[in-house]
Amino acid sequence: MSNQVKRGLADIFEKIAWVCMGALATCVIYLDVSLWIKILVEVLLLILAIVFMSVQYIRTVKRLSVKTIDTQIQISRKNIESIVLLNEEKRVIKKWTISGKAGLVIGRNVDNNQVDIDLSDLAVSETISEEHAVLNYSNGSWYIEDFDSNWGTGIRKAYEDNIHYLNKSEQIKLDSNDYIYIGKAILQVI
Repeated sequence: MSNQVKRGLADIFEKIAWVCMGALATCVIYLDVSLWIKILVEVLLLILAIVFMSVQYIRTVKRLSVKTIDTQIQISRKNIESIVLLNEEKRVIKKWTISGKAGLVIGRNVDNNQVDIDLSDLAVSETISEEHAVLNYSNGSWYIEDFDSNWGTGIRKAYEDNIHYLNKSEQIKLDSNDYIYIGKAILQVI
């Protein structure tokens, strides 16, 4: 469920709570009882409605997981220092330090062709081209570009669910915690 839908539901719920409180107050006003009982009941209903709305508001806010543009900017500002290889359970099995470098080639070491991030020892190495993708550092950010590989290069941003597969010559800016799909291998930027 999107954050806008969640916020909309929270607003609707709050308005319904206010309408219910008004309806209860109206019922109390027209009861045929003495004035002091009416006032006492209205005050108690008001306190009860305030407590009820406060509890519901707190519960609703806790359920919302809003990622604003500010949090996305904070994610992207975090310095990228390494690329890690993940297994099927998303556990780190290999790590490459990339801070201080200007460019790196991801692929498989074959005879005369040596790459910076070698994935040739993986069980899924047949899905990885010799020179599969390149990482470039420019203007304080890392970018990835596919080298027209057979199985493609995909990116899943840290704050998204979908994988975007790169077109030929397309460069994507990487942010901390983004996932990189090199064939069937999964890397993460940290």
